[in-house]
Amino acid sequence: MAFMLSLQRIALVALLGLGHLTLYASAEYQTVSAVVLSRHGARTILEKDTLTFKEVGEPKLTIEGMLQLQDSGKFLNDRWSNGQTSMKGFTGIYDPKTVYVRSSNTHRTALSAQMLASGLFPPQLAAEATLVLANGTTLTAPGEGATRDQLVPIFTENEEDDLILRGWLECSALETQASQLFKSRDFAEHEEQHTSFFDVLTQKLNTKVGLKDMWNVYDFINTQQSYNATFEKLSTEQWAELTNLVNDLEYHKFKSGQGAASFLGNVMTTLNTAAENPAARKLTYYSGHYTTFVNFFGLTGLSTSDRSLRTIPEYGSLLIFELLADDANPAAEKLVKISYRNGQAPARTLVLPEMGERELIPLSTFYKSFSPNVAFSLQDWCRICKNTSSRGCSAADSTYNGSTLYHVCVGAVVGAIGGLVLSKWHSKRKRSQDTNAQVPVARVTHTDMVLPYSAQRVMNGSGECCAVHKVEVLPPYEGKRDRAQ
Repeated sequence: MAFMLSLQRIALVALLGLGHLTLYASAEYQTVSAVVLSRHGARTILEKDTLTFKEVGEPKLTIEGMLQLQDSGKFLNDRWSNGQTSMKGFTGIYDPKTVYVRSSNTHRTALSAQMLASGLFPPQLAAEATLVLANGTTLTAPGEGATRDQLVPIFTENEEDDLILRGWLECSALETQASQLFKSRDFAEHEEQHTSFFDVLTQKLNTKVGLKDMWNVYDFINTQQSYNATFEKLSTEQWAELTNLVNDLEYHKFKSGQGAASFLGNVMTTLNTAAENPAARKLTYYSGHYTTFVNFFGLTGLSTSDRSLRTIPEYGSLLIFELLADDANPAAEKLVKISYRNGQAPARTLVLPEMGERELIPLSTFYKSFSPNVAFSLQDWCRICKNTSSRGCSAADSTYNGSTLYHVCVGAVVGAIGGLVLSKWHSKRKRSQDTNAQVPVARVTHTDMVLPYSAQRVMNGSGECCAVHKVEVLPPYEGKRDRAQ
């Protein structure tokens, strides 16, 4: 009998060790809200500065790119309309009270947002797109034929103010990381290994080519091979070598993830708001750039644990954060599911390294695990990116000391924001902070230093927080060790 009880205890511990995975699987969970990030569709050539990532010119979305994003919208419509992935209350009819669409301030992303919206919210029958005036007159929405397009407004921010979708620009920490990368011995050795290939590219493009130029070389050749019938394509082997080089380069440039700090913080706040208020926004959609994807994968450790995520997302890719609730038990904690659709490939669920094997993450766990890596103000972004002179940082309280950063860790969240802890940023989990979200201001108790502004913005039940630690930021490029993983 005692032996049987012991086995039962072991089984119970094993079940709990799986993070209630079995319990969650048996419950009737359904999507109730979502945050989506898309990469824009195929476009004309884009040139970028290798150190500052600043863009040169304004590339245009192509017809191919339009169709890619419309397909992404149709995919989401189908996902939320049918079967196990359906979203509660989703009808395919645009409602400004529950849907918010925002794009970065570029031609290609704004038009991409329009095209995705056209697939997500398909045309209505003309008879349904009407308005009856008080005098009895019936008006039909503009257009011809049997249907009318649903018009969805796209909101945007100036580049200077857009920390959510353009958080990597003027981020001194990322620029320093890139500079150190280019000067490192591992980088020089890697470049030496591909000298003969760079000679081929130099001759083909009639300009000197090195490893740090791979993004601009890749983008030029990729665009030419897609739209210029007279351009001599690279061989299959050469194209594979080029894509491997550019993927490796972009991974190492952005693997610390500061450029997605605002984005992740906004996702967390949006999902938490939806969990507290079922009548809140059902869909927040961001139309952005591959750089936010790559930074997010680095920030969360996904690209460290999964080598397939060390690649540049295809045009029209989607990153989907879904909030799930148990219909049969409204008091049960909400769960978070993160999915990734690379281009037009099938979507797959991402399993975060810190979550073991769990695909469904309790909201409180998601919030607690990643709060150290996000920020809730401009001040936080300035400090993380070590920017003291632009994007409003000169007026912000962005005090930092050399390589020292301060990270806020929010405790358990079940219907409300939990406790505050300041913890070390471990060497192999380099991440960051930011978002425009508003968080309750709290009284903060500190030990050995004055807390930065952001630490005064999250509270626990008593309005106090815990200890403060200085954090050493390790060199951003680990070279051969990373490539061997």
